[in-house]
Amino acid sequence: EYDEDDLKDTIHNVIKKNLISDTKTGIFLSGVLDSSIISVISKNFNPEITAYTSFFSPKTKVILAEPKNASDAYRSFIEKKLIPVKDPKTIADGLMTSLSEKTFNIIVKGAEKIITVSEDEIIFAMKLIWERMKIICEPSCAVPLAAVLKMKQVFKNKNVGIILTGGNVDLKNLPF
Repeated sequence: EYDEDDLKDTIHNVIKKNLISDTKTGIFLSGVLDSSIISVISKNFNPEITAYTSFFSPKTKVILAEPKNASDAYRSFIEKKLIPVKDPKTIADGLMTSLSEKTFNIIVKGAEKIITVSEDEIIFAMKLIWERMKIICEPSCAVPLAAVLKMKQVFKNKNVGIILTGGNVDLKNLPF
């Protein structure tokens, strides 16, 4: 499957290079969270985060999110078999690829559930991130927040970490 030491090294390097936060690096893995919400990031990056979170914080639930219009991960998770994405049409272009067999196996073993969100929910989350944080994010980045907003009651009074990723945004084509 995968070498755990190589996986740890890879994840540490990714976090070191990409995690920008006003809290300590890796705080979302500290064990104080009830859930971490992760976009099914480019469909082949997520498994490392899922495995990393599960390894270092086994009580933290890993909940994934993806667009309803590109929901192969959701369908595969429910059916417990790999189902390729067919003709995805979503603003979240970073989430339009199909799962690999490796990614699928790790998701089935490590994720609590997968939440799908609509295009309008993704755009609303993008706009909210801009309005509140002054960060212009790509649509794929907004998917986890869209999932939390959609399922507010599930996450109410919980310690939830939302992992925001991605920098692929065209300022001339923002949907808001």
